[in-house]
Formats: sequence, C-alpha cells, structure tokens
Amino acid sequence: AINFMKKIMIKSLFLGFPEFLPLFLLFIYFSTNLSSVNGFVAPDQSFSFLRSRRNNIIRLPSAIIMSLSNAKGQQQQQQQQQQQEPQWDPATQTYKDGIVPAHESMSLSLEELLSLNHGKLKIFGYGSLCWHPGSKGVLSLANIAEDEHDHERKDNAVAKRKVTTDPGRAIGYQRCWAQRSADHRGTTEFNGIVCTLLSDEEVWRFHHPRNGDDCGEDMEEMEKMLMQSMRPSMTEGLIYTVDEDLVEHCLAELDFREKGGYARDVIDVIEDETGNIVKALLYRGTPDNPAFWKRVYLDLRLAAAIMAVAIGPSGHNDVYLLNLDKFLSHAAKHSPAVALALEDHAEDDRTGELAKMVKMLQNDYRPIFLFGAGSNEHNQLLLSGHNDECSAVYTSNGKHDVKFTGGYGAKVVDELVEILLVVPRETDGGDAASA
Repeated sequence: AINFMKKIMIKSLFLGFPEFLPLFLLFIYFSTNLSSVNGFVAPDQSFSFLRSRRNNIIRLPSAIIMSLSNAKGQQQQQQQQQQQEPQWDPATQTYKDGIVPAHESMSLSLEELLSLNHGKLKIFGYGSLCWHPGSKGVLSLANIAEDEHDHERKDNAVAKRKVTTDPGRAIGYQRCWAQRSADHRGTTEFNGIVCTLLSDEEVWRFHHPRNGDDCGEDMEEMEKMLMQSMRPSMTEGLIYTVDEDLVEHCLAELDFREKGGYARDVIDVIEDETGNIVKALLYRGTPDNPAFWKRVYLDLRLAAAIMAVAIGPSGHNDVYLLNLDKFLSHAAKHSPAVALALEDHAEDDRTGELAKMVKMLQNDYRPIFLFGAGSNEHNQLLLSGHNDECSAVYTSNGKHDVKFTGGYGAKVVDELVEILLVVPRETDGGDAASA
C-alpha cells in the first residue's frame, strides 16, 4: 500500500500538481518511521506506534517548510515584476497602467540623474509641456509666465516654488510630427497626431534604411562620416526643475501622461539664459515604438488634415499644434539668441509649416478621409506625389511592402492605405457629384 501511494504521488508531481509536494514529503517521512526492524508493524500496535510518533510526524524539517515558503515568495515576486514590465495594449493603443519603458540608449539611471542635479529632477518638454504643464498634479505648480520674467529667482514667491521652468534647447534632435494619439488628441477609431523627438541618427536611419547588402564595416564607416559632416539639428523647448520631495509623484504622473508609445530617455540640453549644459529626463517615441506613424511623417498634407479635425479626451488636435507654434514664436520674440537659432534651424522643425496648413484647411477646405486598396494603375487611389519620397506608399501598419514607381505611385496596393480628398468649402452644401 505504501509503495502504491508513492507511485500515485510521484505521477501527480510529474503531471503538474505541485500542491501534492508537502503531502508527498509528509508521506515519505511517515512511511519511513513506520518501519520496524523486520519492516512490519502489527495492526494492534499501529495506533500506539502512531501516537508515540505523532510529534515526529507533524514536525517536518524546517528546511523543507522554508524552501516551500521561499519558492512561493519568488513566484509572487516574479509575477509582480511581470506586472511592472511595460505591456502595449492594442485595444487602447497605450501602455497598460501607465508603465512606460526606458529607451535602450538611456545612459544614466534615475538615481545617477538626480545625483548630478543635486537631488532635483530636470525634465525637458518639447510638446504640450511647453505650454500646458497640467491643471493639476506636480507640474501644475510651475508658473511659466512668472519664470519667464524672473529667471534669476529674485522674487521670493518664485524662489520658493517647488517646480520652476527655464527655456532650453536640445542639440542633435528634431521635433517630428509622427506619433499617433489615441488617449489625448484623438481616439482609437480616429487617431490624432502629436510630436516626438528623434535624434539625427534616427532620422537618417529612417530615410536611409539598410538592405541586406549594406551592413558591411565600410558602409557603417561611410554613414558615420556623412552624419558627422551634417550640421546637428536643434529643438527649442522648456526645462522643468522639480524639487526632490516631489520627484516620485511627478514621475508617476508623467508616466501615465506619456503612455501613448513614449519611453523615458536622458539627453543633454542647453539652458538658453546661461548656456549651461544639463542632463534632463524626457519622454520620446522612436521609429520602432508601437504608436509611430510613418505615413504622416512622410506626408505633411495628410498630417495637417488629420490635425485639423481630430478630437480626443484632452481636446482638439489643432489646439496642441497651434499652442506649440505660439510658444516657439513667443520664445523667438523674447530672446534674440533663440530667434537666431530658430531661423538657422528652420528646416529642422515643421511646426510652423503645419500650423499654416491646418489654418488654411480649416478656413478654405474640407478634408475627407478614405481607405483604399487594389489597382492604382491610373492613380485612382490618389497616391502620386511630387517626388519619390512623397509618393512612397506606406500601409496603415507601417510595412513598406509595395513598389515605388517614381512620381506616379504604386500600381498595385495589397493592403488598405489612407486616402485624403480635400474639397473647397464653397462646394459644401452641393451634391456628391459636384463635390
């Protein structure tokens, strides 16, 4: 009977029932102590034998109990770590629970960053943070207007504020309008567009993707030389400084705010007033993030049309764009040095150009959005452009699996692509044929 029970429990363990382990160990201990010299205990002696052995039976080795407890604790710890790992949710098009990743190029840990800034957290904002720190939360303690007129913190009220701002710029980075927004300036059904920050190398890689034959050392060296010969880009923004006791809450709020595909990163930024270079945290989405929208990055007209009409939980998409454009114009008026830098780097930032296009669309045209696929031999899918880059066809999932045919677009498109029709507003009210 003992041998039979052993076989049953061993099979149970191998079949994936670890809950039998404590019972199995207890049974082994029990059966071992139940053996006499001859290996047998008479029935009339068994109960007295059990009573004499009850303390030994219930007293399992403490090492076994501790190992079982430790195993359970490790399992719970692994589950907690998995819950803390960033997980992209396709349904909401955001990272679950506001847990965002850290960029792979992030050179400093959070502790190292805080140590460099004497316990304070510096954050570089290049999008909505330039004009909207928030109506509540840690960053809402900032007063951008007051800080602008008192950079030296001579006013006691400003000096005592726990969150302050300074204008600053990032060198070697471009503000790019290529990030889908399903949680702020659009919805999951109709995404809005917000900006992200790409390094010059990332922009180069995006426009010059490597083929299988282009991965040699000579090609890499040539690319490095070309990128080094190019003038670094510049992005104007706002640097927040957060007191040490508010850092934890601030990061939790920003992680949730930037959950739409962004990742934490640390870069060098230059303070406009002092010229000092400081390390700052920022949130940016690289071309491989799940919310990066390749089509609108290449097609400025489509991007402008979307931003002219998109609306999300945080408001109208055009408000995001136009307020950022106002911030840049104001920064140029306030500082001649900033004005000169923005003029020299005008080609690095399409914000002003997009703002003009959005205003024109809203005043004079009505955009109509369609999706199409199939034959495009006669450009019936309206995919032709003025040059090869604009006519490059990107499917909605970002794959470039269609062929380029110069300025005439692809002849056949296998997957749905976005199609934009722009109708003059004077045709509004007419029938479909006139439109």
